[in-house]
Amino acid sequence: MPSQYSMPPPADAPDEGSGTGPSTCPNQRVRTGARFRTRARGPANLLAVPDLPVFAAHTDCDPGEAPGNAHADPPPGARKRLPGHMRTPAARVVSPSWTGPVVTGGPRPTPPQHFTHPANPDGAPTGNTNPIMGVAVPMLPFRRRRPYKGPMEHAPVIPKPAASVLLLRDGPRGIEVFMVLRSPKLNFSSGALVFPGGKIDPEDGEPALAARSPGAEGFDGRDRAHRIAAIREAFEETGILLARRRGADGPVAAADAALLEGRWRPGVHSGSVSFLRFLETEDLLLGTADLRHFAHWITPEPSERRFDVHFYLAAAPAGHEGAHDGSESVDSLWIRPEEALEDAAHGRRPLMFPTRSNLSKLARSATVAEALARAEEERVETVMTRIVTTPEGKVLRIPRSAGHPLSEIPAEGD
Repeated sequence: MPSQYSMPPPADAPDEGSGTGPSTCPNQRVRTGARFRTRARGPANLLAVPDLPVFAAHTDCDPGEAPGNAHADPPPGARKRLPGHMRTPAARVVSPSWTGPVVTGGPRPTPPQHFTHPANPDGAPTGNTNPIMGVAVPMLPFRRRRPYKGPMEHAPVIPKPAASVLLLRDGPRGIEVFMVLRSPKLNFSSGALVFPGGKIDPEDGEPALAARSPGAEGFDGRDRAHRIAAIREAFEETGILLARRRGADGPVAAADAALLEGRWRPGVHSGSVSFLRFLETEDLLLGTADLRHFAHWITPEPSERRFDVHFYLAAAPAGHEGAHDGSESVDSLWIRPEEALEDAAHGRRPLMFPTRSNLSKLARSATVAEALARAEEERVETVMTRIVTTPEGKVLRIPRSAGHPLSEIPAEGD
């Protein structure tokens, strides 16, 4: 910053900045943007520096003040100079593109409205008007730069809650389970043989549905919603109804279930009719207490579509044969767990790893009663598939402590 004190130098002292003789002002400040720099003395020096981005400048001395050394220590008797903003500027210095007159003393002249600018040779105003010079100059748009934070790692997709049910019956050769073949047009598990199931709907947690679930008072709201969703999905995808009439001792009879299926299943499946309305109109009570928690799987983190699925076991009512819906599933069958696993091993039926592992766990039981009793006693451990590299190659693996006999299979494409 310039000194507030100055002493007149000898008359023959050369100008330090220009080399052309004494300057008319000892302490000239040049304004470039928002900064002030002390430059050479006199307007001639500024005009001799063509690369200096100067829009305006003024001297910091009074008119007629003798030149001197602005950085000298104040000797005794020196006259104190007023700050620059309290003095009258003596001259106005402009950039090399300025075509108007250069004034070296006296009051500031009023600049013309237009001048010849390198970016605008015709002299017509363009862009915004510079507040210092009062001339039109092109203004670059301001763009805020976002600070770089390094490569971004995508967070795992939050799994969606879902429920699935293994509908069981006793066949001539042992226990059988109802399975559906997913449509190849679906985004998830397309073309695979799976158990009926789907995502949890907000309606599944409504108190009105909980009131139609006798025996489910000991379940928390989350578990009860999963059980209701499993029953709803079973009715939508297979037509098997795990419910009973109010006052009845057992589930809905096969003949009555066929009538209810033809009347309500299309609307409930499409969503045009709520599941609650169907139950209230027919005065049905859900068999949530008859379901047994069987397994809990979470889709691995690298997957783009993830689900948090609870699997349940349920005995299919007598005479309920079941049938696929023709949209989400294109085929269905009752099959023994051992047969399904053998077909998958030979490539005859496409089965995902969770389905194969659950079938291996179900195959330990010979009857429906035995399977339900095992599920009642055993603890369910949450599992998530991991890809592990072994000497034989990559495999899909879950902890053996989960109780699934099939806890590892070769990874596809390895």
